[in-house]
Amino acid sequence: MHLIVMPPHDLSLIDQLGEIPNLHAGFNLEVWDSDRFTEIAPGKTADYGQATILTALGRLRDAIGAYRAHSILIAGLEAADSTLTGARQLAEEGISPILNTYHSDRHSALGLTIRPTYQHLAEVAVGLQVLHDAYEIQPYWKGCGRNALDFEARHGMFRDGPWDFS
Repeated sequence: MHLIVMPPHDLSLIDQLGEIPNLHAGFNLEVWDSDRFTEIAPGKTADYGQATILTALGRLRDAIGAYRAHSILIAGLEAADSTLTGARQLAEEGISPILNTYHSDRHSALGLTIRPTYQHLAEVAVGLQVLHDAYEIQPYWKGCGRNALDFEARHGMFRDGPWDFS
């Protein structure tokens, strides 16, 4: 079972998720940089705050097991190094970072103002590969990959450059 929600305000309720067999669950951060988080996720900022979501992710990991707790970071909404810093921090804490690619949508508040470059996405993909090689990161499900780079990284598809980002 895969469950992606916002954490309950009573974080002790997360502990009950440990009773569900084979559960993968997540609370999505969207971006790592705290200033950018406030801009990109004003509702999450108002209702929870980034620090509370991070605390909830740690509790979720403790309840359901290492790397079965997930959080999405969206490549293209912040600097590549910030996304990768967040992904590394999550992986070091036993939380599987899921890296989606931002797709511009003229109907969103951001509209078409952001379009990640090939170089940006390639940097994130190569950095994600390093993390998948070092940690037991688990994609949401087998074959996951329409928006995410995780399926490819899990299968080593970003190894063995050379990588020319020009």
